[in-house]
Amino acid sequence: MRDRPWRAAADARACPPARQPDQRRQRLRRPALPQPQKAGETDERLAAAADWRHTPHFTEAERAALALTEAVTRLADRPDPVPDQIWDQSARHYDQQALAALIISIAQINAWNRLNVAVGQVTGEWTA
Repeated sequence: MRDRPWRAAADARACPPARQPDQRRQRLRRPALPQPQKAGETDERLAAAADWRHTPHFTEAERAALALTEAVTRLADRPDPVPDQIWDQSARHYDQQALAALIISIAQINAWNRLNVAVGQVTGEWTA
């Protein structure tokens, strides 16, 4: 098994669905996630998230996290993908541990988004 470490992943069926026409849009069942409103988010903040720079619904710390998220997500948009100004703004609001957790969360969400695009999974459409 040591000479073929990829075998464990294949045996565990951890691979995404094959990109064959009949399987590309295969849906997977997942447990229901709590709605943002159940976690205390307001409809106004949810509706304003896409326009976070121009709404009064976010704190300065949240704006710093959103700016960092946007910069890390859109790496190809500028020569300096995460400018010092954006990083410094986030560092004013979050300690190193919180910044590390934020970066890992951003990377994880970006990875899931890219995997969903690759296999043709439509967000929110999870059926067996």
